[in-house]
Amino acid sequence: MNRRLRYATPILSIAVLFCLNVYIKNQPSALKEKTSFIKKWSSKKQKVKASEEAYMQPDGFIDYYNGISKRLDASQSSYISGYKYDELQKSLQYKAKSRTVSLDAIFTSRGPGNIGGRTRAIAIDPADDTNCTWIAGAASGGIWKTTDCGNSWENLSPDLPNLSTNSIAQAQSNPNVIYVGTGEVFAGNSSFVRGDGIYKSVDRGNNWVLLPATVGNVDYQSVNRIAVDPQNGDIVVIATNRGVFKSEDGGDSWIKTYQAAQGEFVQDLQVDPNDFNIQYAGVNRVGIIKSINGGNSWVNSSAGIEEGVRFEIAIAPSDPNVLYTSTFSGENTLVYLSENKGEN
Repeated sequence: MNRRLRYATPILSIAVLFCLNVYIKNQPSALKEKTSFIKKWSSKKQKVKASEEAYMQPDGFIDYYNGISKRLDASQSSYISGYKYDELQKSLQYKAKSRTVSLDAIFTSRGPGNIGGRTRAIAIDPADDTNCTWIAGAASGGIWKTTDCGNSWENLSPDLPNLSTNSIAQAQSNPNVIYVGTGEVFAGNSSFVRGDGIYKSVDRGNNWVLLPATVGNVDYQSVNRIAVDPQNGDIVVIATNRGVFKSEDGGDSWIKTYQAAQGEFVQDLQVDPNDFNIQYAGVNRVGIIKSINGGNSWVNSSAGIEEGVRFEIAIAPSDPNVLYTSTFSGENTLVYLSENKGEN
């Protein structure tokens, strides 16, 4: 009996394979469908990989966000920029009208930890002779204030819907006036938070207003630096991912004084401590540009600087003729020195 089974098993296997082969030959449409599916799946994988690489570009996350926040049959997101601020104001008005209810329940925070990320901006109150009053902004953690040199902090933005604080400037002529720019400059970060424009306070940060001229405009989604004329708190110059803008009416209106090309973000803006008319801006993939008329016009001032990305600028307070700039080129971080106001 075992001998019969031993010979029957390979014969049976051959028969099954023969029948399966005949069946497959009689099912061309199924095979074509399967082959087509495999090709589509492989193509989809390649597209997904390509799109993932695209999202790692400086502006890639913005494109990704716009893609996931719109309907498939729409060309743009149905979420209008500034909607969170409007909805928050409605909520606060409703809260003010609602009656207070006494609750016996006690709530204890159990996490998760609220990590604000990088501290992108800090301003030292010019009216404090002790230099211990600072206002700081975190990449996704809002606006904070200390009056004891950082030993304790007060949250100035509990009612602001966008906590991506990338730039802060306080007017020297009137320290009650503070400007805060939202949106991170380095959009390649996985934790990148898009901005909603510029907030302004006229009471040292107790209350904030989102400047209407900066709402719903991609020019103000990443406000990287802010400079305020020390003699006039209404004259403001800002650097964004789209260029350089200037306002002479406290932020009510703006004019573009420098247009950044695709991928050439204006990431830094520094002002001569002795002359507001002399300004320097760091432009990604371009280098340093300079203005001698208060930010109204700009010229390239990159003589001697190699091609690089993420240009940061520092002006020596002891001698404004001396400038430093750092940049990343290839695998190296480079630092350049100018002793003649950026001429070379």
